[in-house]
Amino acid sequence: MALPVPTPACGGRTSPLRVAPAVLVLVLVVMTTLVACVSTPAPAASLEGEAMALSAGKGSVRADGSASGGQSLLIWGNDTASGEVSGSGTLTIDARAVDCDGWAQATVTVDGVRVGTVTVGSSTWTAYPVPGTVPSGRHTVQVAFVNDASTATCDRNLYLDRVRLGGGGGGTPSPFAGETLYVDPASAARATADAWRSQGRTADAQQLEKIAGAAKPVRYFAEWTETGNSNGVAFQVNHYIDLVKATGALPVIGAYAIINRDCGSFSGGGFTTAAQYRAWADGFAAGIGDDKVIVILEPDAIAGMSCLNADQQAERLSLLRYAVHALEARPDAHVYIDAGHSAWQTPATTISRLNQAGIDRAEGFSTNNANFNLTADEIAWGEQVSAGVGGKHFLIDTSRNGLGPYTGGTHDGDCPAWANPPGRALGARPTADTGHPLVDAYFWLKTPGASDADCGPFPAAGGWSPDYALGLAQRAAY
Repeated sequence: MALPVPTPACGGRTSPLRVAPAVLVLVLVVMTTLVACVSTPAPAASLEGEAMALSAGKGSVRADGSASGGQSLLIWGNDTASGEVSGSGTLTIDARAVDCDGWAQATVTVDGVRVGTVTVGSSTWTAYPVPGTVPSGRHTVQVAFVNDASTATCDRNLYLDRVRLGGGGGGTPSPFAGETLYVDPASAARATADAWRSQGRTADAQQLEKIAGAAKPVRYFAEWTETGNSNGVAFQVNHYIDLVKATGALPVIGAYAIINRDCGSFSGGGFTTAAQYRAWADGFAAGIGDDKVIVILEPDAIAGMSCLNADQQAERLSLLRYAVHALEARPDAHVYIDAGHSAWQTPATTISRLNQAGIDRAEGFSTNNANFNLTADEIAWGEQVSAGVGGKHFLIDTSRNGLGPYTGGTHDGDCPAWANPPGRALGARPTADTGHPLVDAYFWLKTPGASDADCGPFPAAGGWSPDYALGLAQRAAY
């Protein structure tokens, strides 16, 4: 949705006065124009809530050390806050609310055009992108609190920190947009579906087509690329990129070789020294060259740091920063640092770690990798994280979250609750059409049917489990 562009206050306009007959008139016109421009400077792309005017006076400015500028605007009754911003892109309001039999709703208007209503569903500061794209120019923005309510025990209020236009990457397009996603003709799911069909298991084969015919999940590269292989990671990354590019598709690859990976658990491994990892990251970047590629950087490395001591944590963050810089130095590489998921670390912890890991240089972050949390929960969590890392975009793993997380305990003999849990389903198919301005893609970061751990009847982590894959497909909503 495109919004109207107001007439600029200065520049690009012809004075209605006739200036040719007299130099004096010309001088007066120039002076008048300069004064007008100096006295009405263009507003910034970020408008603080405390600087906005209320139409009915139902609010007040409050000191708030957690808000931008140390203050926020409390709106305690149905009222409209107005102000001006300039720029272009996505409009975002940073707000929080008090839940009183429901959350506050804010209707946003730009230059007299109503562009949408958002539900402010958090008591902590959260970024709420508004649908549509604002064109370049100077704009009047109004944020209206529209559903004030109170009871004997609570009072629904809206707190407004600031309004931002186009900052922090909010208006940048997804690097997935318009791209063809690669379908692997030699996947385990394809081989199994074809075998079942030849054996007369046509119904099961058709179900497995939901996996075999979907975009291939991320292709991960790890320390094994340097073990007993003279070609090394640069060769292998480049070879895979060329294979995918030959089909006209977008390569999506992952780096998974961090020191103390998975704290030595089911997916343990990684390099043993920082020097090894840095050299490997350089080789990984060299393999990308000038090609357009998506990189998922080190699943679980941010969220799973708590097992490390202080020195090891500092080393991990340093190595992640190094990898981000090396990879993003390639002209068309788009790096998403894996951030864990909504049920693992708090937004505050995740924000702190991402900022130390170099998120400012990265495209964004990824969530729900190999997990089962519902997409709506990941969006809500991701919005909070995004607000603390400069409005960075994110992508969500929907490979197995169609029915949400498993709430039981140990199963199949000795499998922990998180490993190959029963009763789960495929989530949304891989797509860049998410309908959310901060979510660049729903993508399968985990292969549905690949084992989480060597437990019960399941193979080692990453091993193919056709029966588990079939169950995921049968329980999918499509």
